[in-house]
Amino acid sequence: MSGRPLAPEGPAPARSPARGESEPSAKHAHSLVLVSDLHMASGRDPATGRPARTEDFARDSAFASFLRARAAAQTELGRPWRLVTLGDLFDFARVELGGPGEDRRRLDTSTGAALAKLDRIAAGHPEVFDALRELVAAGVPIDVVPGNHDLEIARPAVQRRLRELLGGPGLSGRDWIEFHPRIFYMPGVLYAEHGHHHHDINTTPQLWRYSEAGEGEVLEAPLGSELGEYITRLLEAAEPGTERLDPDLARLVAALRARPAAGIVTWRAHLRFARALGRQAVRVGRAAVMSRRATAGEDGRSGTAAADTALTHGSLAGLDRLAIATLANTFSRLSGMAVASRASRRGRPPEPPPPGYMHRAAAAVHRILRDHGDQVPLYVFAHTHAAERSGLGPAGTEATYLNTGTWSELVRGDAARLTFVEIEVEPNTPPAAALLTWDPTRGQAMPVEPAGPDRG
Repeated sequence: MSGRPLAPEGPAPARSPARGESEPSAKHAHSLVLVSDLHMASGRDPATGRPARTEDFARDSAFASFLRARAAAQTELGRPWRLVTLGDLFDFARVELGGPGEDRRRLDTSTGAALAKLDRIAAGHPEVFDALRELVAAGVPIDVVPGNHDLEIARPAVQRRLRELLGGPGLSGRDWIEFHPRIFYMPGVLYAEHGHHHHDINTTPQLWRYSEAGEGEVLEAPLGSELGEYITRLLEAAEPGTERLDPDLARLVAALRARPAAGIVTWRAHLRFARALGRQAVRVGRAAVMSRRATAGEDGRSGTAAADTALTHGSLAGLDRLAIATLANTFSRLSGMAVASRASRRGRPPEPPPPGYMHRAAAAVHRILRDHGDQVPLYVFAHTHAAERSGLGPAGTEATYLNTGTWSELVRGDAARLTFVEIEVEPNTPPAAALLTWDPTRGQAMPVEPAGPDRG
């Protein structure tokens, strides 16, 4: 523990209801703070003191001060609140377990590897974990939704270990940390998910598949993670000794032009990615069958998920079909990337992806929930790293879409970072949502300027 107070001296912190006592809903006044896409990996290399070559998060102090400030503000208001981490809090796919000359095991999703990676993340980001422990000690509920970079959170052993890490000596995270397979849903208030199921190369074929995997079962990484690993392995060969590994396609093309032999010596990487493409084709076919069964009521998964999320079976079946439709676009997407790569080699910049795909997905989710009586006024997504707020439905009046953005270094240019969504819930009153950015210099939250549709 850092020893820093969670809130200034004064009235006792407003205690949030414990699990099983009274789950927050539209009937209780409370606040929600939703944040995503920190992408915490190994932190600093203990041997050199420099950030690990695959680390994409460098805002530890800012995020810790943000958590303490939000806690202090809620204490001053005497208002219970909860923190919702909406995916990619961690980046297991960027944590390296092997040493130089060894297989770095970045995509090893086994239980043992996931536990080792989580311990390494905690050791590399002590200030963030201290601040999270303080929330647990104060009885602030934390809801954890996995993303495509931390899907290992679905494993029960990893959940137990995270509770242990955040409980601290003499404390328990069991009552204050809740895990959700994919969706955080609060009837009458909001629907929230990470959003990777709407991104063709990062979707997984069944909503609840990972949460049902046994401890010894391998979790297959999404194709997007396989593609990132493929680019990273080629970069390791094309830029030996590099201190920074970004799976950037344009950087790889330039590196291979300067060192074409690297494309030959990495034949194992080519073979691995070819196998990943084959597995993706099998997943597309298998997922279509599973989706038809869920729609016909022959698959018990959606029924179980409905009990977990309070969503109806019809809504979940519709969400399954939406994810399958996205998955089917995978190969056309890869063909487009190949065309962009050839254009880049000829000196022309590749075309950007179509804008607004997450906004369109949110509108589709809203229609599905509306058709089954599950609609809510707020739909919060993440994944794109583009903080945004816009309307859904005819003329944008039915509901609101928000994207939490990112705290990572995985954005370019002047895009807003350190962003989050805060929702105030009052009984018999529509919930109020704000899209904010944390200013660590001022120590306060500021409104995010309106932005256009996400760019993927």
